[in-house]
Amino acid sequence: MKTRLSLLIVGLGFALLLYMILVEDEPGAVPLVMIAAGLSWFLIIRRQQRRDGQQQGQQEGRRASRQSA
Repeated sequence: MKTRLSLLIVGLGFALLLYMILVEDEPGAVPLVMIAAGLSWFLIIRRQQRRDGQQQGQQEGRRASRQSA
């Protein structure tokens, strides 16, 4: 859910950027901030998911080694 929301913000930022370039002939700061914020949020979420997955995998490995011993 969080990754979809961050990608939605990036998509809206690109759409607004395109609109502002076509209509006003300059990009503006708001779409660029939306794109940067959405990408940052997405990368932070991905890093947290990978870290949580690795920790869970290590815990499962410990459980398996305890059961086999």
